[in-house]
Amino acid sequence: MPAATTPSLTRVFVTFLAVFSTFSLPVWSIDRPNEGPQTQATARPTASPSPVAADGLAGLLARSRSAADVRNQAALTLCTSEITAVLDRQFADLSLRAESAAAEVATYKHCIKIIAMLASDRVRGRSDAPNWVRIRIERSLEPQIIECQQEIQAVLDRFDRELAASTLTMAAEIAAIGATGSMAAAPDYAQGLQELSLDAALGKLGFDGAVLSPAIAVDVWTLLHSRIVRWMITKAIDTAKWIFARPLAAAVAEAGLVVADGPLPIGDAIAVLAAAWTAYDIYALRNHFEQELTAAVRESLPEARQDMEQQIWAVLRERVASHAEAQARIHEETSRTLLP
Repeated sequence: MPAATTPSLTRVFVTFLAVFSTFSLPVWSIDRPNEGPQTQATARPTASPSPVAADGLAGLLARSRSAADVRNQAALTLCTSEITAVLDRQFADLSLRAESAAAEVATYKHCIKIIAMLASDRVRGRSDAPNWVRIRIERSLEPQIIECQQEIQAVLDRFDRELAASTLTMAAEIAAIGATGSMAAAPDYAQGLQELSLDAALGKLGFDGAVLSPAIAVDVWTLLHSRIVRWMITKAIDTAKWIFARPLAAAVAEAGLVVADGPLPIGDAIAVLAAAWTAYDIYALRNHFEQELTAAVRESLPEARQDMEQQIWAVLRERVASHAEAQARIHEETSRTLLP
């Protein structure tokens, strides 16, 4: 190649480089003004949006409220199941004990004593017969009633704790949302509040207006005692008066004669009754008495259980409604503060 050609090629290459640099410089300057290429690339957001950006505060508040409702219903379902299991077991045992108590009251010896006491009570205006029956029925049923009451109360106490935990969890979440725009700090807000009463804990979180209404107690012992024990006493006395009407009338007549001569000991009344009615007839009536009393027990216990369930279910619904109302107030109060 001639020597003159090399300078020409060099000039062409230099010219091309100058032209390229001239046209590319404005583009580089627009993309990366002043700061250079690396600075601008780092400044652009590359992470995923925050929860607030994705859902908004309204969405977070609604999510917390909905989760609380789910927890409430789960606690109600579990409590209902547990109480049903307790009642299944306890009423099976109560039925056996009640039938055993009926059989004890209806023995031949005890029938004689009941009739004698009824005759004495009618003549002297007393109530020895019902008291005597009460002692025997309570002795048989009282331990089972106390156990049933304790088991149901334990379930109700646990249910109340679960509802309180649900409300406190929601309050901590909403307090965290209001302060940070996220639920992530909720455990920090709830820390140390579990040892306080729920009203005090809500106050610490700033929700003084969310105080719960007082809980309605379920007096299982009184309910069972009135529906089973007292009912059995009345049923036994009324059935005895009906079935033993003839020997009772004879005993009352004889007892009146004894009272005219002085005090009426129970032994004298029994002796009068034995003279007024044969042992065979008392025995035959005794069987009828036991059958009637046992049948009445079998019919009454399911009704007693149904009444108890209705009262308990009403209390459970009231407790859930009370917590739901407090949770709604917490949600509404925060929504008014945070949302436009």
